[in-house]
Amino acid sequence: MIHLWDIDVKTKHVVVKEYDSAWKSAFLEIQAYLYQEVPSKFLIEHVGSTSIEGLSAKPIIDIVYEDDSDKEFLIHKLSKLGYIHEGDLGIVEREAFTYDDLPFMKHHLYVIKGDSIVYQDHIYLKKYLSVHEKEKKQYGDLKLLLAKRFPNDIDRYYEGKSPFIQDILKKASLWMMENTS
Repeated sequence: MIHLWDIDVKTKHVVVKEYDSAWKSAFLEIQAYLYQEVPSKFLIEHVGSTSIEGLSAKPIIDIVYEDDSDKEFLIHKLSKLGYIHEGDLGIVEREAFTYDDLPFMKHHLYVIKGDSIVYQDHIYLKKYLSVHEKEKKQYGDLKLLLAKRFPNDIDRYYEGKSPFIQDILKKASLWMMENTS
């Protein structure tokens, strides 16, 4: 079962771009803004395709929280920064946020329980693709192809990626176990 992309997405037009080194500095700018209200004990981590150097992408930024008691605190703090809580959008242990008008690069913001499978999938995928050039290129090429093939159908775009991502997550899980022992 895929955890990362089995979601209700509001994207109307699928756009995937070649990697842009400006994504890293854009994340750091958003991260600094978030830390104005969110205490530094909360890990604000750049995951998703924009965090992997050389990978074609759409932006996603995650905030990880350690227990359920912090969720309401983070929802309150993020609302003070202009974020609007959207609920879990169908993924348990992940809360999605949108915004109307913030002066940053377009991004998705999620609060994810730190010990959840959803968080683990994000981290495993990021770490694995960061060091496995062949799969990173295959994934980037697949995303570009799917975006061209289904520019107005985000569901078909995600369906097209799902088998590849499932395969990579299996490889990444084994690879992480081998490399953390």
